[in-house]
Amino acid sequence: MSDKPFSLSAKILVCDSESRWLFIKRSDTSKWNPGKWDLPGGKLDPGENYMVGLLREVSEETGLNVIISSLYGAIEDETDDFRIAHLVMAGDYVSGEVKLSREHMDYKWVRQENALDLDLCDFLRNLIEMRM
Repeated sequence: MSDKPFSLSAKILVCDSESRWLFIKRSDTSKWNPGKWDLPGGKLDPGENYMVGLLREVSEETGLNVIISSLYGAIEDETDDFRIAHLVMAGDYVSGEVKLSREHMDYKWVRQENALDLDLCDFLRNLIEMRM
């Protein structure tokens, strides 16, 4: 077992009315996974409610309103500094237009069967492969 500090990451697979998933591309200057495709979400603030924190992250990163419907999956990852548990929820787009934060440089709505064609963050690729 690693002695690295543990962190919790809340992510969401947002699905639109055409059954496409929203992916957002991390900035090339990002500390973790620069230039990789990821999902909206991130680390929660200490003591923050999981669902409230996830909806806050989605709003900050994309400007969208979404609803959380279920757990998509969970996977552990490790960086040079942390062990990270990624809890990935499934949810639906409700309203809004995508307005990316400075942490991201692009977005795409992608059909599930094409998701693995993207240069995904490793944890996300592993999770989607496990689910297919």
